[in-house]
Amino acid sequence: MNTTPVSHAHATPASHEAADQAYLRSYPNALRSLELLSTAGPMTSNRCAQCLGLDDQAIRPRFTQMKDRGWILALKLTAPSGHGGRAHLHEITDAGRAILQLLRPQRTESVA
Repeated sequence: MNTTPVSHAHATPASHEAADQAYLRSYPNALRSLELLSTAGPMTSNRCAQCLGLDDQAIRPRFTQMKDRGWILALKLTAPSGHGGRAHLHEITDAGRAILQLLRPQRTESVA
């Protein structure tokens, strides 16, 4: 699968939303990470991976892509990385909350 970020320069708002939804369906760990940041607050990618029962290597690319999409923001605050260094805390942005809100009705329907 192509993981190159999609340019939305000429996209309509509807096609932008469709691309974002498709991305999150393709990468469920990104969606789970956004949901966790939404409820638990700022954390490192390593901590997020631990909370989701995943390896940090599985989450880091998603964090980079979510930052590129404007859904999360790296704070200036750091915390122990779990690898002997320090890592930035990340928080969900208003754009990240908006995409979660957009997906919630669909996720509720699929569970019912």
